[in-house]
Amino acid sequence: MKIISYDGSMQEKSSMSLLVENDIKTEIIEHGKKTRPSWETFFKKLNLRHEDLSSIDLFLVCTGPGSSYTAVRSSVSFFKALCTGLSKPLAGISCNELKDFRQKNKATDNTNSIEMINFVKPSVEDYLDSSPSSVNPIHEEENNFREMNV
Repeated sequence: MKIISYDGSMQEKSSMSLLVENDIKTEIIEHGKKTRPSWETFFKKLNLRHEDLSSIDLFLVCTGPGSSYTAVRSSVSFFKALCTGLSKPLAGISCNELKDFRQKNKATDNTNSIEMINFVKPSVEDYLDSSPSSVNPIHEEENNFREMNV
């Protein structure tokens, strides 16, 4: 089983994890509020070539809420396009689901991209039918996004 997960919901860091068999490799890149590391940077750091993407069984993306709604939207858009082009399943996992999962399992890792993989592993078959079009970031009214003057 090969899974890629990505979390870009935070303003100043992004993470991508790659599960191959039972081994998880993770890269966390810190960046400025108005910049994002390129996908190429993550792929290079995880030793992934473009042709390797077609062998991925499942893609996961964090749908927020987070401190950067624009980053969530652009991440979701990128992965929806990638998975549509590759005809691969894409599942969206919310930060709230991950928070509940951490509390329930007393997890100590705070890296969302790792926790997304741990979250889906017990029932990965349920996610293999996920279509890219079903992934949309949805934020309830209780979340307050603040305007930033930068």
